[in-house]
Amino acid sequence: MENLPAWALWIITAAVGLSPGLAFFIVGAMSRSLHRTLWASSKGAYQLGPERVRNEAAIAVPLG
Repeated sequence: MENLPAWALWIITAAVGLSPGLAFFIVGAMSRSLHRTLWASSKGAYQLGPERVRNEAAIAVPLG
């Protein structure tokens, strides 16, 4: 480290300082993506109202 120029030390310092923030940002983005993906697949099982009745009727009643 003693042989490095001053500008290189500043780059290393900035990279080390920004690493925790970048890690939290990446983890947050991954968790939001997983949350949306996992909840999107289970929303169909808990669907209420006329849309669910229409979907079940379309499956249960054969066409002509």
